[in-house]
Amino acid sequence: MPPLRALPGARLEMGGRNGARAGTVTAMEMELARHDWAAFTGRGSDTAQLPGYIRRLFTTTDPQEATHVGQFIAHCASGDQLLADASPAIAAALVHGIWTCSGPGRDTALDILADLAGAQVSDVEPDAYGVVSEADCMVEIVRGLPVYAEVLEHGDGPVLGACIDLIYVCGLADPWTRDRARFYLRTVLGLPRFVGYRDLLNNCLAELDAADQPPSAAVTAGSPDQRPGDPATAGRG
Repeated sequence: MPPLRALPGARLEMGGRNGARAGTVTAMEMELARHDWAAFTGRGSDTAQLPGYIRRLFTTTDPQEATHVGQFIAHCASGDQLLADASPAIAAALVHGIWTCSGPGRDTALDILADLAGAQVSDVEPDAYGVVSEADCMVEIVRGLPVYAEVLEHGDGPVLGACIDLIYVCGLADPWTRDRARFYLRTVLGLPRFVGYRDLLNNCLAELDAADQPPSAAVTAGSPDQRPGDPATAGRG
């Protein structure tokens, strides 16, 4: 196998800041090295800085720094709820990062991913922020389904709303994960710490059930394309 080489705008680190042992390469680092970050539009921001910001997000132990770093990443990913050409690459890197991160950056990354899942391509100027599709982002977001379920089971606080939303959109976007998504959401529905999320959970489950119905039946039960509520208000409070 030839040695890994970082593309322009992406830095491959062997241990140190990314928390890996010397001489090893984490999956997130390989994902960061896979993209030419400087070539993205970045909504006017310097996207060449994204690998460094993503590393900081997953290595910091300071919640305030995680929030600060996350704001730059979120702006490049889905500012104004619109996708950009960097969005799928950011989603992929964040999904790879949350597999091993347990610090404050993990919750920030999950919030960014939930926002990415709800973002859209601009109807007015589809290529304003580069060529991108919602499907490209969802392919990457769906890969993180097991982590969303793990955090949902063992996590606490506002991040639970982001996990519910992510599990829901994974099941809605990918029929192969729909049964799993339903099972994960039903498993926590009756738990006392989810009492404040029961309306959101029931709405998500109803929409996932409607997605399996024939189009004529789905119209009656509720459109499967209509999300059950804004996770920023309904699920993360």
